[in-house]
Amino acid sequence: MTAFGSFSATTAGSIYLQSTADDLRVGRIRATSPTSVVDVTAPTNILASAAGSGIEAAGSLTLLAGNGDIGAVSR
Repeated sequence: MTAFGSFSATTAGSIYLQSTADDLRVGRIRATSPTSVVDVTAPTNILASAAGSGIEAAGSLTLLAGNGDIGAVSR
């Protein structure tokens, strides 16, 4: 799948997301189950697409930004 802009998802299940682009722009990612897993990986940066963007995990949360930052607002 090719995506432009930002990624958003809401589920009672788990979310596994790996970007092939250097920067992953996140809108809102939300997993509501206490047993859910959210795993987000990007080669360089995991960026907030705008103020108010974010990641919520009722269960386990793993963020991996290879060579960059996590949480800066993208321009």
